[in-house]
Amino acid sequence: MISPPSDHDLLEALKWQIEAGADEAIGNQPVDRTAARAKPAPASKARSTPAPVAAQGGLNEAPAKTAPRPPASLVSANQAQVSAQRLAAAAKTIEDIRGALKVSKAAP
Repeated sequence: MISPPSDHDLLEALKWQIEAGADEAIGNQPVDRTAARAKPAPASKARSTPAPVAAQGGLNEAPAKTAPRPPASLVSANQAQVSAQRLAAAAKTIEDIRGALKVSKAAP
């Protein structure tokens, strides 16, 4: 069983945060992000605009999860650099570079 932190431990953690540059609190109330949360009700598909921040629970709530991104084609950094250098060397104008970036798989 893990014992709760002592006052000394909490003060040391606060000192560390101040030394790291933390100089203000984010919310009015502390948020226990380790506590279990109730699952949100299913979203209505009829609503096309996001709810106002106040309706979402304010700044103390964790952001809603978004849909996962589709997997990107993995290209090594070296392959991306070589490809970019080839495309840049072949380009004669800025428009050529823009066109190359649109079709390049390594460009984000």
